Amino acid sequence: MNKSTLTELLAVVAICSLAATMGSPLVMAQTTTPSAPEFTVEFEAHPYEEPPIYEIDQYTGENVTVREGFHVENQSAVVTIKNQPFVSSFNGITYYLRYFVWVKGHFGEKWTNFCSLDQSSSEKTVCSKSIDYPSGAQLDFRVMAAVSHSYEEYEPPVPPFSITGQYVTRNATDATSEWSNTQTITIPEPSTSTSPPTATLAPTLSQTPAGSQLPNESAAPTSSEVPNQPKNQGISRDEFYMAISVLVVVIGTLSASVVVLAREVKKVNSGVNMHD
Repeated sequence: MNKSTLTELLAVVAICSLAATMGSPLVMAQTTTPSAPEFTVEFEAHPYEEPPIYEIDQYTGENVTVREGFHVENQSAVVTIKNQPFVSSFNGITYYLRYFVWVKGHFGEKWTNFCSLDQSSSEKTVCSKSIDYPSGAQLDFRVMAAVSHSYEEYEPPVPPFSITGQYVTRNATDATSEWSNTQTITIPEPSTSTSPPTATLAPTLSQTPAGSQLPNESAAPTSSEVPNQPKNQGISRDEFYMAISVLVVVIGTLSASVVVLAREVKKVNSGVNMHD
């Protein structure tokens, strides 16, 4: 082995050792590639009725409708994923297994992210999300698993914006599974309400509790009903600036008077000296 080959070999060993120490993406995850996730998807609906809201018109005393009652379907799709084993820590590095759930219309080709979350500590990982699709709509779901880890990387300074470097946290994906089989759900017909919503009524004049008294709008408020007036917090800004201006004028006038007086005194002293 010649000197050049030995030098190159030592350089490769040094780079690999440095990468292992810093936890860079060069470090390959010592975990098996995750398998395609097994999951189920279910449609759930917990409908309820929002009652109408009424209030008393302050001029006529009649009940008026503020908001009509309405029906809420409260639909959601629940994806339940069977957890799989993986090595969460190796050589001082912590690894994460994360699931990515995608969804699309059954008759389309455009997949979008439905949710993504780390594997739970139980036997299953559950992703539940509200949906709002018309009845008869068909949704396709699929899931992929990915193993990743975080590492610190030195970021050199970039003058003139920064003069010192810093370590930043970055994420690296080590292995991904194949996409799972696609599962489809169909949005059923909306449920029908079996009981009408209970209205929220405001009391009419005849519903005023005994012993209570309606406020007399023509009567003057008592001292306890009058809101506290703000206390005097000092002079205003305009008054402050005006006071400063007056002070400057006064000081200027006094200064001029002192100068004139000094000159007169000097003249008098000069005349006295000449007579002497």
